[in-house]
Amino acid sequence: MKQAVKPSTNGRTPLLHPLPIVLLKDDVVLIEYLMSHHPQWPEIETLKKKIQAATVLDGINFPNGVARIQSTILLRDQVAKQNISYRLNLPESGATAIHSDNVFRPMGAALWGMQSGDELIWSTPKGNRYYFILSVVNPVDSF
Repeated sequence: MKQAVKPSTNGRTPLLHPLPIVLLKDDVVLIEYLMSHHPQWPEIETLKKKIQAATVLDGINFPNGVARIQSTILLRDQVAKQNISYRLNLPESGATAIHSDNVFRPMGAALWGMQSGDELIWSTPKGNRYYFILSVVNPVDSF
């Protein structure tokens, strides 16, 4: 496992994220815009800390296999021995509720910027959950 840090979770379950964190510049611009217009949404503090700690790259220099908005992430629950597919989305326009597969939810905020081979430790009331990132499939950009 790569070196990990414990970001602030704003009272939520702690999680570990490997360093370094790499984020796509276009995603950061969108997330910052949404945070400024919806300050009540959950996980804003976690996302702000992640942006501050990240290396932000443009699309040409962004590596393949790093989770960004619209990525599909295949996780392996190491304890339950199950694979979980997670699509990292933005809230829909006009949304008043933030649904589960979203960067503004705890799991989405944790997965944003992670890459294939990273591990995620998620603390729950019943104990830690251990996830391994099997793959990250990024959307195809059109030119």
